[in-house]
Amino acid sequence: MKKFRKYSQFLTIIVALATLMFSCVDDDYDTPPITQKPIGNVYTIAQIKDSIASVSTYTFEHDASVYATVTMDNETDNSYKTFFIQDNTAAIAVFQNPSGGVYIGDSVRIYLKDLMIMKYNELFQINNTVGTGINIETNLIKQGVNNKRAPELATIEQIASNKSYYQGRLVKIENVQFVDTDTAKTYANAADLETENRFIQDVNDNLLIVRTSGYSTFANSEVPNGSGSIIAIVSQYNNDMQLVIRKASEVVMENNRIVIGGGGGTATGTGTKDDPYNVAGAIANNTGVKQWVKGYIVGAAEYISGTGNVFHFDSPFGSVNTNVFIADDPNETNSANVFVVQLPSGTIRDILNLVSNSANYQKEVMVRGNLEDYFGQPGMQNTIGCIINDTEYGETTDVDAILYEDFSSIAAAYDPINIAGWKVVMEAGTFDWHGDGYNGQSAEISAYGSTDASNIAWLITPAVDLSATTAPYLSFYSALKYFVANQLSVYVSTDYDGGNTPQSFTWTQLTSANIVETSDPVDAASGYNYTESGNVDLSAYKAATVYIAFKYVGSSTLTTKYRVDNVKIAD
Repeated sequence: MKKFRKYSQFLTIIVALATLMFSCVDDDYDTPPITQKPIGNVYTIAQIKDSIASVSTYTFEHDASVYATVTMDNETDNSYKTFFIQDNTAAIAVFQNPSGGVYIGDSVRIYLKDLMIMKYNELFQINNTVGTGINIETNLIKQGVNNKRAPELATIEQIASNKSYYQGRLVKIENVQFVDTDTAKTYANAADLETENRFIQDVNDNLLIVRTSGYSTFANSEVPNGSGSIIAIVSQYNNDMQLVIRKASEVVMENNRIVIGGGGGTATGTGTKDDPYNVAGAIANNTGVKQWVKGYIVGAAEYISGTGNVFHFDSPFGSVNTNVFIADDPNETNSANVFVVQLPSGTIRDILNLVSNSANYQKEVMVRGNLEDYFGQPGMQNTIGCIINDTEYGETTDVDAILYEDFSSIAAAYDPINIAGWKVVMEAGTFDWHGDGYNGQSAEISAYGSTDASNIAWLITPAVDLSATTAPYLSFYSALKYFVANQLSVYVSTDYDGGNTPQSFTWTQLTSANIVETSDPVDAASGYNYTESGNVDLSAYKAATVYIAFKYVGSSTLTTKYRVDNVKIAD
């Protein structure tokens, strides 16, 4: 018994010495202690939104947390550095830097101390105090994964009438379709990485924006042509509610299309002066040239770099005078229900723009021009006439001219110009005049992508007889994009023989013609604002055979893109 006790005491001493000895060794493979973020006060999303009910921002200076489920991540690159979370009370955006590391279905706790609650153009957002985004490594603690939240059934009308409730929420909208004018498009401009708006509508003609980033993995996917359902996050930009798609597979529209008018109301009109389209009718029938549309002037749009297209419904209506938008309701504040009207430089812009004519706000107006997309939605470009305050400006009747060409017979984008009497001649290089890149219905040229040291192209009118005229004149519209240099000029000749070597004849430059020299800061997706040439005097050329030529001089480095339209020779 005594021997066992002594042995036991000896063993205890040996173990103690070993423990002491090994505790002094620095083990490089030890796991560092994990810093735990305190929970502090626990808030719901509704409560943290309420923190800025009476202030513009609120910074948490104490330990605090919010628990929620991630409903949108950055997997498809359709939500720049932003993910959305939702709990049983509300939803909110979270701006992060860098992006990634958070996935749909993650149950998370966000540690709020030193973070800020703010609004970004009316969208509630959790951010850091300098606005560069939270670091999820230090502010987000995952509680679980794959706990995906079911979308909430909603209607377009419900979202429009209860913005504060639906903002940030994951919803499913059924029995809707993309508007007719969007069904031939892709979700966004993947080639130029530009974010664009598309519109869905329901059976009651209510519209809602679907906004997609040009960086998204499905930007180049075609918008569906049927009706059905869409699952998305409800975002907001100023007054506009917008859907942000998580992935293209959540847009299921395989049923027959719904027969409706569009534009937030009943479509009326045929597009003539005596029976103009209303705005709903123009949105539903957004194609054709020299069409008439009637509505109330309710604001103006501008493109802001880094932000996108901004619609101003309140004075001072932005900083540009290049457009107005009209609506069927003088009190309209939903950009989905407006029709954007381009104002070419000259009389029409001077008369209609809101920057110089604020009294035009809510006045009824009729405008005439080409129905085509503008600012990423149905609109009017190349506006040639208007009626306001019972006064007519520009071309409000069919043109009575010796020659008039609006290129409306060109069937499709980039088609050749095969119009009787008109001639396209390449003096040098290989890039020639063609129908424009949108719908073909103007003459367009650019040397972009050319490898030619010189690219000289002529666009020449048919011969006209001015011998019996009194005061003949030329007028036309011009526009440009991607400006590099002034490369377009216009000439007149009375000895040209109509052949393939116009450079061998005498041409006089018409220097009094006002040719566009700059691209106005407009919608990045279109970029074209037309400039009126003014009436260019041709009295010195009263000959039996007179030609007008538009001459483009470019190269592999001189690549400005031009459009020419509404060429008129009259007396």
